[in-house]
Amino acid sequence: MTKNTVRLLIALMTLALFGVLALQMRFTYQAYQVKVDQFTTHLFAILNKVTERVDNDENYQVLNGYSVAFKDDKYLTAKQLRFDAPIEERIDLLKLDLFIQEAMANHGITLAYAYGVYSHKKAGFVIAKDTYGEAHFLVTDTAKVSGSEFLKTSPFKANLFQTDLSTPGYLTIWFPNKSSAFWGNLWQGLVLSLLFGGIILGSFIYTMRVVMRQKKLSEMKNDFINNMTHELKTPIATINMATDIISNPNMAPDKMKRFINIIRQENDRMNANVSNILQMTLIDREDFKLKLTAINLHDVILTAADYIQLQVDKKEGSVETNLLAQQPIIEGDPSHVANIINNLLENAHKYSPEKPEITISTRNLPHGVEVVVADKGIGISKEARKYVFDKFYRVSTGNLHDVKGFGLGLAYVKTMMTAHKGQVDVKSEPGKGSQFILLFPFRVSEERADESEED
Repeated sequence: MTKNTVRLLIALMTLALFGVLALQMRFTYQAYQVKVDQFTTHLFAILNKVTERVDNDENYQVLNGYSVAFKDDKYLTAKQLRFDAPIEERIDLLKLDLFIQEAMANHGITLAYAYGVYSHKKAGFVIAKDTYGEAHFLVTDTAKVSGSEFLKTSPFKANLFQTDLSTPGYLTIWFPNKSSAFWGNLWQGLVLSLLFGGIILGSFIYTMRVVMRQKKLSEMKNDFINNMTHELKTPIATINMATDIISNPNMAPDKMKRFINIIRQENDRMNANVSNILQMTLIDREDFKLKLTAINLHDVILTAADYIQLQVDKKEGSVETNLLAQQPIIEGDPSHVANIINNLLENAHKYSPEKPEITISTRNLPHGVEVVVADKGIGISKEARKYVFDKFYRVSTGNLHDVKGFGLGLAYVKTMMTAHKGQVDVKSEPGKGSQFILLFPFRVSEERADESEED
């Protein structure tokens, strides 16, 4: 599976997921709109019913419109006389409140609400009841009524006394929690959809990252097998050739000694390669125990520097030590600590294309000794630094085709530094070289530290 294929799968999965979420949001919005429409229909039905009952109640109160007065040379019915009365005097406040409550209950609406009666003549609300249930008669300052600013803009209105020649005002209702009631359980479903969608997307991305990492590991293992095969076939072929030569009975003693030395060297080379592989196998299984003892890091570094100097001299390079740590004694496994330093020095040598310039320095930190192995080699890119301590990973060497190895050295360094409760880091830039920074603690285990203090 190529990277482009993985990217395409991620893009398609993301598109499909967002498509599903978009559809879910659309369905949720449509359900919301249905609730809004149903609520609006019910509310206008409530308003019409209430205004109708208010009008009927007034008709009943004026004795069905019999003449009761003479005004401006005319006999007027009680109904006609009430036309001129203020609208707030034509409404029984207790009945109005009761009519609204009964209508709300009949339509199953339990939301908190405020209502008001607006007078066209006075250009303001003359009756109002806020969301706290307090009725205000003959309102003189609507601003003091809770929710009155919303009553003015509420779309839910119905004219009062529609049988009059001209309606004197209207009844309006406002619901402060209308939106939350409309959403109801809808928002819970939407949030859950977003949550599950995010989990699916996150799981998919994680899965693809695991697949890509496994693919990379597979490629690195294939490279490892190829390198291992090459590293083992070369000495085997050399040993076979040397064996065939020395089997000649006419072989001179000095030449025979030379080829025997070649066989010994190639055999040592194979043993070293096999040991490296077995060493990493043990580390993977965590089937190793550190043999902790006091170690002078400076002695280990000087021994390793002398060894690598022999190889660096062939390239006319240099190895310098700058050992400034006043307290170089640490607790560690002598064999593994020596291997850590040797691995880093060998890498510094291998990845220096021409004349290697290697520097090893130490200094004391509050809790241990810092060792820095620096070179001026080909360096490591930012991307490669993410994987440089992974098993089988080998940094690209560009035009350097003679750099051999299994990609186990730095993985071993990382594992053993962790086992020693230490730290390892790398700073590097392509073309400018690398610095591997080790921090060895003075004490690996608390028990050993306690014992030392008691002594």
